[in-house]
Amino acid sequence: MLSDSGESFQVTVSNSINSVTSAVATLTAGPRAPALGDLRYLLFSQVTAPGLFQDGGKATNVPAPGGTFINNGIGTPLTIGSSWSCYPGIAFDCSWSLDLFNLPPGQLPLSMYYESNAYSSFASELQSVVAPNIVIDSLDLEAANEAYAIAYVKTAQAGGFDYRLEVVPPDQLQDTVANDGAESRIVTAVSFDANHQANVISYGWTGDTTTVYEAQTVIADTGSDLVSQAAALAAGGYFISAFGGNDTEGYMLIGMRVQGETLARPIWVHTPTSSGSTPPQSPPYATPVLAVGFTGGEYTAVEQ
Repeated sequence: MLSDSGESFQVTVSNSINSVTSAVATLTAGPRAPALGDLRYLLFSQVTAPGLFQDGGKATNVPAPGGTFINNGIGTPLTIGSSWSCYPGIAFDCSWSLDLFNLPPGQLPLSMYYESNAYSSFASELQSVVAPNIVIDSLDLEAANEAYAIAYVKTAQAGGFDYRLEVVPPDQLQDTVANDGAESRIVTAVSFDANHQANVISYGWTGDTTTVYEAQTVIADTGSDLVSQAAALAAGGYFISAFGGNDTEGYMLIGMRVQGETLARPIWVHTPTSSGSTPPQSPPYATPVLAVGFTGGEYTAVEQ
């Protein structure tokens, strides 16, 4: 039981001749980790094998227009923040820094993709990557700079993921995400468009058709407000399933949790370098948490 977390236990086994007592074991119960194969959480939560970050990784960025990818690997979500990653009013003058890591041997094959192009083409190009074995995990719409970028993961397996894009006013964000959660859907990416509407990407999954997810959404200001709001969601048991926005409308934090689960989740806060954001180097990676980094207006969210 969750109430037994922190308790110590010992077992004694005996027969008519002798008895032996085990060492003391302390039970630690933590928040639920995603089911194996559920790519709807940020991808660092999917790989728990030792060696994930021992290859040093590869720091790079997504030019606009252009893209990059890594076979049999995963990467950080897009960095987001209009005042740092883009130069206002200059077409295509954006870059999104990220880190890529090879998967350790023996992991299920995944490939990580990053694409960027003209803002006017994002709706059609989003549709071009829709497939049952693909999950988009971050989106950044930069209308003022005529550019956008997405990050997504592709699995070699059948997948069974069901894509949905909803475009709603900010005051309907909470209801939209709550309705998605009630349908066993998880919101994986969110951003504001040129019309100041929230673009919400969610996925259902054939491996999870009955779980009800509770939702809590926040539109935070930059700086300390963003961090404090994220910490408050984590303290309430929410994992940050999606993160996006800009310096004008604010930054959307989408918190979701399995209905009734309120165990606090850890949160890791750091300042990223220009080469991207490296996740923590200690396990367990399977616990979804938000990591918010910020410098000069750029933010990135990754999972432990």
